[in-house]
Amino acid sequence: MGVRWYVAYPLSYRHVEELMEERGVPIDHATIQRWVVKYSPQLEEAFHRRKRAVWVSWRMDETYIKVKGEWRYLYRAVDKHGQTIDFLLTEQRDEQAAKRFLTKAIRRHGVPEKITIDGSAANEAAIKSYNKDHGTAIAIRKINISITLWSKTIEESSGSPVPCWDSNRSQQRSPPSPASN
Repeated sequence: MGVRWYVAYPLSYRHVEELMEERGVPIDHATIQRWVVKYSPQLEEAFHRRKRAVWVSWRMDETYIKVKGEWRYLYRAVDKHGQTIDFLLTEQRDEQAAKRFLTKAIRRHGVPEKITIDGSAANEAAIKSYNKDHGTAIAIRKINISITLWSKTIEESSGSPVPCWDSNRSQQRSPPSPASN
């Protein structure tokens, strides 16, 4: 139960320890951490088996985020309702990284009929390469979308802010602060 809470909700090991104690189970937070390391791969596999089917139309994009002080590319696919299909964090933004992400998402969720992308040449090349290698016919829908709107869909599905980009995507700018609204 403690592992499930830790994995499913934004709780610390100490919070889970307190919840378990409230239910009459005295346990140390270090024990919960060991259980998470041991059992979370099994839980992830079980969750993915029971996960609802994703829609046949995906939106795929990448953004540049800072993780532990290092800049990384976050590849993400969401369905038409903004629900996350899959994600991958990489050091590179190229066709190989995009194809690795696409292959991972398809392996977990099946082949979509259509993928909507922005102007990313790497994403388009990855989809075309996947179609050629696997004999699939995933349709590519390229749109010229405002990055603010695209990020809003991704942010709504994750609850986390996504970096904003200027119009030519060459520089990152800070998102507006809540105090300035």
